[in-house]
Amino acid sequence: MAEDTTPLLARTRGQKSRSRLLSQTGRTRRFTPYTKTPKSRKVIDKHHPLVDVTNRQRPAIPLTRFIKKTWYVYQVTPLFRFKQDEASLKRYSKHLSSFLQSQAQKGQGFGTDEQFGGRVHFQKVPGLVNGEGISDAIEITVSLHQPGGTEKVTLTMVLSSFGVRDLMEFDDLSTDFQRFPILLVKGLVTPMRNTISWLESQFDCRIRKMTFNPVHLSWMVAMWTGVENGAAAKPVELRYGAPPKVKGLSFITMTIQQEDAAKLWNSIHGDSRDDVNGDEVEEFTQALESHFYHSFKIHLSAMKLKRIGTPLACVGSEGRIKFLLSSSVKTVLYHLSELSLENTGFLK
Repeated sequence: MAEDTTPLLARTRGQKSRSRLLSQTGRTRRFTPYTKTPKSRKVIDKHHPLVDVTNRQRPAIPLTRFIKKTWYVYQVTPLFRFKQDEASLKRYSKHLSSFLQSQAQKGQGFGTDEQFGGRVHFQKVPGLVNGEGISDAIEITVSLHQPGGTEKVTLTMVLSSFGVRDLMEFDDLSTDFQRFPILLVKGLVTPMRNTISWLESQFDCRIRKMTFNPVHLSWMVAMWTGVENGAAAKPVELRYGAPPKVKGLSFITMTIQQEDAAKLWNSIHGDSRDDVNGDEVEEFTQALESHFYHSFKIHLSAMKLKRIGTPLACVGSEGRIKFLLSSSVKTVLYHLSELSLENTGFLK
């Protein structure tokens, strides 16, 4: 593995900067078998009005349940007749529990010789409930009874709709449908599959695993590198998969101190706008890859970006994500909602 940890020199967006960057990476063709992406995206931080709406509880509730855990991300089409009132959530808990019990009796539960003796719980996520009592996230937990009367959580899922009302200002979807475009999953595979099957059958929706191509990952790095988070900044990391013909090397990782990466990003983007455009993302990525080339004479642009680490989250191309700061969970959820709505054709 080759790793670059040398400081990245701050650069200004001068008249010749773009031509210089292009000439430095022009010997290779960028690995870009990607889908079409928007010309610009919005970045929200803790000061954005959309975040403040759900921070009006006194005191504000930290979203610590999300952080420092590895989640898999799924995209979800609208749920038919999904309700958030307490009676409905209790009914869903009871029905899913009965379904998991029946699956366990068929040998499709938590183990072929194990019955489902546990509890299912649907609840609104504290910290993501607006002033009208409507939640932007519903948590589903599946627990098993343990010896001694304790319970062990074996599956956690979170349906999230954070940012949907902002992203889809003119939504003509019938009121019978509720948008929760993101499902975060952490836990055992079999109950996860059974729960997803139940959700699809119960609410007439489709749930599919999300993956992130190199363009998605490049946008995340650019958008989240300069976000103010008020905590010790994690270095920015980009991991590229080595070509199969290269023997003895599976990946190459480039690591940059967050302060250096943020200076570079601000020289390209500035710090007064909350929207990011594709040209800026491309220029930022090329500058990072050019810096690596000058250090190691390796063209990262000819490889495939597989994983990224930012101060806010670590994301893998296979759909894994780890939130690092509770104060930035909403920033990340907003962008995941945007990607899911694009993938499912609801956002152009």
